[in-house]
Amino acid sequence: MGQSVPPPVPPDPDDRIPETRTGPPEPRRHRDSLAAGLAAAVAAGLLGAVAYGWLAEAVNRQFGYASLGVGALIGYAAAKAGGAHRALPFAAAALTPAAIWLGQLITVALIHADLFRVSATELLFEESGSVTETWRDSADLGTYTFMIVGMMMAAYTAWSKRPERDDPPEQPDHRD
Repeated sequence: MGQSVPPPVPPDPDDRIPETRTGPPEPRRHRDSLAAGLAAAVAAGLLGAVAYGWLAEAVNRQFGYASLGVGALIGYAAAKAGGAHRALPFAAAALTPAAIWLGQLITVALIHADLFRVSATELLFEESGSVTETWRDSADLGTYTFMIVGMMMAAYTAWSKRPERDDPPEQPDHRD
């Protein structure tokens, strides 16, 4: 009459419920992306150029120290979006003079738009040759010096603000 009960089966170690972690979360792994860094640097350069133009138009003159801000903005955006890719400081430095030049063209267009009572976008897009010629006539050693300093600021910022690499480079084993 008695039915025998089978002995309990020990649990399979692979079927265990995973333990929950109570410590801090693991750090997010950051991927180094040259394309993301370049895209962010170009976007930051356009934003910086517009800000440069508005600032210079507000004080009614070219403002060379603003090129440091443009360079820092480009370098910061490149580092944060692109990670620790080694080419990003160089790319940020290469993009900076174009952004500063565009900012200076925007400044010329904004100032002349007030003088001639026309739209600044009309001057930039339809009369770009005369805007560029006006910029060229007003450019001096200080203009190019601030472009170079802006480039150095972009490279420095992109290098110093980059995240730490997730996986340290493998050290060669020199034991024989």
